[in-house]
Amino acid sequence: APAAARPGLSPTGVRPAMPEPPATGSWESLLAWCRAALAAEGAFVIDDQGLLVANVGKLLDQEAQDMGARLVVAVENADALEPGASVRTVSFDLSAHCLTGVRLQLSDGARLTVGVLSLRPLTASAGVLIRKAFASKLAAG
Repeated sequence: APAAARPGLSPTGVRPAMPEPPATGSWESLLAWCRAALAAEGAFVIDDQGLLVANVGKLLDQEAQDMGARLVVAVENADALEPGASVRTVSFDLSAHCLTGVRLQLSDGARLTVGVLSLRPLTASAGVLIRKAFASKLAAG
C-alpha cells in the first residue's frame, strides 16, 4: 500500500512529530494519548502478575490481559539472558501487527508494562515518551 494509505504516515512515509504527552491523567487517558501519538490500534497496562490495569482500543480486555501476561514473561526471560541487566522494551512481529512492551518502574519498586499494538515496532524515542507520559502515575506508586 502507498505510504499515504497507511495510518500514522505522511505521503513521504515519515511519521509526523508526536504530540507531547499529557502532564497527568487517568490510565485510560494516558493510553489514549499513546494510541493517538503512535498511530496504534490498541494500548494497555499490565502488572507484573499479568493482571490488566487498563486497556483502550481494538483489543478486548481478555485479549489485552492474555497478550500482556505473555509480554511480562518475555521481559523476565530477556532479563535472564543478561544477568544484572534490566530489559526495558521488547517487540514482537505478529502476522499483521507489532506488539511492543515498555517496562515502567514504580516508585515503590513494583513494575508495570505498557503494551502497544501497532503496524510497526516502536522507536526508542517512543519508549522515552511513553515513560515521560506515565511519570506522574509512576511517582504515585
